[in-house]
Amino acid sequence: MKDSIFVIINSLYGGGAEHAASRIVKLLNEKYNVIVISLLAQTQNDYEFGRNIISIQDSHIRKHWIGNIICAAKKIDELANEYSPKTMISFLQNANLCLMMTKYKAQKIISIRNYIEKQYKGKKLILWSILIRLFFKRADKIVSVSQLINSEMIDRFKLPTGKCLCIYNPYDIDEIVKLSKEEIPSQYKDFYNSHTVISSMGRVSEQKGHFHLIRILKELNKGSEKFGLVIIGNDEDEYAQLLKKLVMDYNLNQDVIFTGQKKNPYKFIRNSFCYVFPSKYEGFPNALVEAMACSVPVIAADCKSGPREILLDDSEDYGFLIECSNEKFLGPQVQLTEIEKEYCDRILELNNNYSLYIKYSDKAFLRAQDFSAERIIPKWINLIENV
Repeated sequence: MKDSIFVIINSLYGGGAEHAASRIVKLLNEKYNVIVISLLAQTQNDYEFGRNIISIQDSHIRKHWIGNIICAAKKIDELANEYSPKTMISFLQNANLCLMMTKYKAQKIISIRNYIEKQYKGKKLILWSILIRLFFKRADKIVSVSQLINSEMIDRFKLPTGKCLCIYNPYDIDEIVKLSKEEIPSQYKDFYNSHTVISSMGRVSEQKGHFHLIRILKELNKGSEKFGLVIIGNDEDEYAQLLKKLVMDYNLNQDVIFTGQKKNPYKFIRNSFCYVFPSKYEGFPNALVEAMACSVPVIAADCKSGPREILLDDSEDYGFLIECSNEKFLGPQVQLTEIEKEYCDRILELNNNYSLYIKYSDKAFLRAQDFSAERIIPKWINLIENV
């Protein structure tokens, strides 16, 4: 009989953390009876988390956020008494706090998915700093998604070194490769045929720094070659409207495509010339590894955290790192920044040097293998078995 495990998460749909958690659950299901507990209700857009899903959202939402956390913790205790899990694992901050407030005796593992100092500002950062110091030390293990976040847990939040470790996100590289080889839809083929396409993937928001790509594209298209930009991801945020206006202001309507959320984004990336990732901050950027698995050269902001650990390994480099920009938005009236000029230089360098392009295409794919599920999931199983 399989041991039961609880996986507790804020919701079943959202960004990279939820997507990574769904992959981990899918693979742990082969060895354990995994019961997923979502703090929020299920939706039609949920990632695949298996069949054993329980939503504990209270229909009478309490006025205070902490009241919801306490209520959720009590419900998790009730479920634990019913299912008797050997281990309980949580993903994301609210779920982590819930788990630390439960009383049921089981192995408790929390997973830190974002660089806290970048994720929160002002009073929220102060509040979470207090909560992390007070509650997270109760965990049996604290798993960070990058080495930099792991160091933050130890150095900034004074959590026990012996409890803290890093496990990177796992990826189904073979599946990504398979999906990337599918044909792009016919309505996009003319665009790809008429442009040297730069792609980028991620929810269209201030965090992702997409405005840099539009400004870079304008500069690149001053030359003889026609570059295009494809942005893949949810573009329903208000910030997306600001970007679409910037495209119009630059008269780039025929050179930029916002595809929206795509079930298979990989075919769009594989058919592009290169992948550019100008994010302001991350936890561990799924999109960057997934792009590398599509065998395209990558150029990424050296933001906290993740890109440096992905693209540099000892003395080896697997892509280009560019200084991180903290700008919220820059319009047509602002000249190209030095950071944006460096992005242009790297893109043109790849475009003008075929052997360099092939070198970084191959190196990107090679590095992606280090984050395959076959290499990462055994680390989770070893952790669960030896807490």
